[in-house]
Amino acid sequence: MILTIAWRNIWRNKRRSFVLIITIAIGSFAILGTQAFVNAFERQMVNGSLDFQTASVEIAAPGFRTQPSIDSFIEQGDALESELKAKIGLKWSPRVLLQGMASSPESATAAQIYGVVPERERSVSLIADKIIEGTFLTQEGQVVIGVDMADHLDLRLGEKMVLMVSGLSKDINANAFRIIGIFQSGYQDVDKMRVYVSRHDAARLAEYDQQLNMVAIKLDDPAQAEPLANQLALSTPGCEVLHWRQLNPFLVVSLESFKYNVWIFGGIMLTAIAFSIINIFLMVIFERVREIGITLALGAPPRVIRAMLIWETLFVGLLGCFVGSVTAFAFIHPLTTGGLDLSIVSEGLGRFGISPIIHPFVTTSDQVLAVLMTLGMSVLASLYPAIKASRFQVVDAIHFQ
Repeated sequence: MILTIAWRNIWRNKRRSFVLIITIAIGSFAILGTQAFVNAFERQMVNGSLDFQTASVEIAAPGFRTQPSIDSFIEQGDALESELKAKIGLKWSPRVLLQGMASSPESATAAQIYGVVPERERSVSLIADKIIEGTFLTQEGQVVIGVDMADHLDLRLGEKMVLMVSGLSKDINANAFRIIGIFQSGYQDVDKMRVYVSRHDAARLAEYDQQLNMVAIKLDDPAQAEPLANQLALSTPGCEVLHWRQLNPFLVVSLESFKYNVWIFGGIMLTAIAFSIINIFLMVIFERVREIGITLALGAPPRVIRAMLIWETLFVGLLGCFVGSVTAFAFIHPLTTGGLDLSIVSEGLGRFGISPIIHPFVTTSDQVLAVLMTLGMSVLASLYPAIKASRFQVVDAIHFQ
């Protein structure tokens, strides 16, 4: 009976109910829309970091990540490679990482030299897919550079550049390489400083034999990185094994800040909804003072009055959440498949490794959480009017004008 009365009470003043439903729908839509864009930004930041900056898991010489040095290397690189080859399905790539100088007849700049095995590197990095001119490495004596470095050094495809490195003997080793490809990753530091050569070319510059500085491992599910890192740490003593959260703390902080921003924005929207509910339901109970008084006089306990108003709020909240969720789905779904072009702010997004084309999406848990938060706030907001109505004095309420 209470549910029936509560449902009918909603439609006694349709205009007011529609205003409240639309208010809740707007709040629900805003929360889901914000979460959809945050999800897109987070996914791109994580994937971009794993594809261009760090790998899912990295095995390196102790301290190499914090203080990269020519003297920091994995001594038994061939043994480590043999162990990784035995793990069927694991995507990994050995790397020789060197800090050096890249120069052309026009200029010179600092360079991060990545010595890689081309076919292996393709499995853990998307650099080969970001080539805008030429191709990726095919043989020794070739180099692939970023578009910003090419512009800075005034180099073009097919021209030669010189790479210089201080080797193990502390002598300066230099070699000329022909530019076979130019890439554009979207990361400014990568496009400006990184160059790719074959592993053997980098080893000659560093005066290495079978040594490695690092092995990069790529996983399809970033959540599995930490368990794999813990497992490899036990089987590779003498090496430092780090997962992507340890390798890129700035990214972790950025992801956390996104979550806090969503909670803050959601809190603002829910607070606005709460004040709307309180305001409207205070109007409702003062319109029904005599009705509530008569109900109490007929023997209805105060809890019935409270339950009736709370159920009215729940019904309105459910309708608002339904309208907001359907509207959000209609708005977000085309963007999930087709993408949204934010080229106008591409430079700012590029600093975080976010592509100008983003694909917002919401998960089932996002939808459930948004509904529960909205309904929860609606019920809390209705408590004050409901309690106030249940405390009316019967005689005063019946004679209220």
